[in-house]
Amino acid sequence: MDARRWIVLAVVKLIFCKGKENREVIVAIDVQYDGNSGRAGLVTFRRWSDGLPESTLTHVCCNCLPYEPGRFFLRELPVIMESIALVKPRIEVLVVDGYVDLDETGTPGLGRRLFDTLQGKVQIVGVAKSRFRDSTHAVEILRGDSERPLFITAAGISSTVAANFVSSMHGPNRIPTLLKLADSLARGN
Repeated sequence: MDARRWIVLAVVKLIFCKGKENREVIVAIDVQYDGNSGRAGLVTFRRWSDGLPESTLTHVCCNCLPYEPGRFFLRELPVIMESIALVKPRIEVLVVDGYVDLDETGTPGLGRRLFDTLQGKVQIVGVAKSRFRDSTHAVEILRGDSERPLFITAAGISSTVAANFVSSMHGPNRIPTLLKLADSLARGN
């Protein structure tokens, strides 16, 4: 191969790789605990309707804080922050298992704490499988044949828009394919 062709291929590769690294991704994350260690499962994708991830990552954090009722974020937030630091493309949206705000008055949940820690630079979408106490602020969506709703809350994006995105996610079941994959990775499956 002559030098000119090699330079052209190198420039094309540099432009292609640079473009991919600069594109923003959506990341779904779930965390499971075993004693004082937490395993995070992360799934990156570009479009809400994607059926396959762009990439997956499992990250184990040691020396996690013990669970404290009403202060779950103290345990979960460090694991999530350490794990998302490993994602190279810029994260546009982070999807978490749970609530962003816990009630109509804006009591912060894990998602709001993440949003604030990330200085509002990343949109947070909370997907909860059950209603938090008697709160009514979450947008409820039904997926597949399930009669049990998912409860959607968000920061940096309206909960209604976030609910539409989650509704459009791939998969015939209540839990979208890529969210189920993040859960499975966190469980070590």
